[in-house]
Parts: sequence; C-alpha cells; structure tokens
Amino acid sequence: MTTWLDRMTVDLPEGSVGRYHIRRFTVKPGSVHALKLALSGRPIPPGEYTKLVVGDDPDDKYSQARLWMSDTPAEKRDHAMAVLMMDELKARRVLINGLGLGMVLKAALSFDHVERVDVVEVSDEVIKLVGPHYEQDQRVHIIKGDAYEATGWWPTGTRWDVGWSDIWMDLDTDDLAGHARLNWSYGQRCTWHGCWAHELLVARRRLEREEERRYEG
Repeated sequence: MTTWLDRMTVDLPEGSVGRYHIRRFTVKPGSVHALKLALSGRPIPPGEYTKLVVGDDPDDKYSQARLWMSDTPAEKRDHAMAVLMMDELKARRVLINGLGLGMVLKAALSFDHVERVDVVEVSDEVIKLVGPHYEQDQRVHIIKGDAYEATGWWPTGTRWDVGWSDIWMDLDTDDLAGHARLNWSYGQRCTWHGCWAHELLVARRRLEREEERRYEG
C-alpha cells in the first residue's frame, strides 16, 4: 500500500545548476548525525535520501553550502497536510508555490485524479535543475515568479482545489506575516490553502509571547 510518505520520495538525479545542487546522502545506524537529529526531535531512520543544497560546491570539504530541504521522514511530515488534502478533496487542480525538490509535486502527480499542477518558483536555477524531471508529465506547468506577486497574475476565475506554499528556507516566526498574506490571497482561489510549518510557527510565536510577558512582568 502506498503511503503519503512514499508519495513524496523523490527520484531526482544528482546534479548542479549555479548555486543549487542535488545530492544523495546516507544515514547510517548509530551515526553521530542521526543521533543529533533524534535528540532534536526530528529522527531520520537509516537509509538513502536526497537533498537540495544552496551555496558553493557541497562536495568540497570546506563548502559552506546550506541545506535547503531533503526528503527525510521529518520533512515529509511537514508537508503531510497538503498531500492529505489532495486525497481528501480528490483534487483535480493543484497550486504549489515553491518547487524545491518537488516533494509535494511528486505526491500530486501520484494521484490519478490530479489533472493539472501549477508551480510558481522564483529561482531560474532551481527550475533548470529540478523542473525538467517533472515537466515530462504534461500535467505540470512551472512558472517563474515570486509567489507574492503571482497572486495578481492569474486570470479572473482561476481556481485550485488545493494550494500549498513553501517558499521559506528557515523556520522563523517573522514569516507568519507572509503566511497570512498568501492564505488571504490564495484562500480566495483555493478550496484549501496551507503554508509550510504554519502550526509549528504559530506555537513558537505563542511561546515567544509568553516569554516576553514573563520578562516584562
């Protein structure tokens, strides 16, 4: 039986375009890396995974390249709601802001009821690196642009069953303003729209405010 986790496992080939790089990596049982992730609350089972990094050559031992995203179980869970809503609503049209590794796009294309997926991506390099792999499926339409600006591009009456926005590299409560903006803009065009890590950031903001009140008190 195919699970929502399976639907998001990518099969991109390794490669580089400009500052963006796709690489495979292995998590071994008992490794220091695996232990650190487990202690952080985001454990990764041993296995083979794919990551997207940005910066200089990640194969250089002195590289300062930063991890953008990976198809590990923890990161898949961050996107689970989008996939679950595609299934629940039997979505025919899907909007994705932010291409990345294409995990949510891969999941969308695994559903027979999905007829079209519009993807908005701001980076030419990401489009060139990742886009061709998915554009072999005629349901995929990748558009270069900023997700915030794109809200005004679509013709009157354009709607999607599910919309998902994942355009942020880090978890930062300051991004909640962007969530609100996109939820308002695309909420009018989507039966359901969500943003990456929204619930987590709302909880973090609540804790920040509680800490501020304790400090002020």
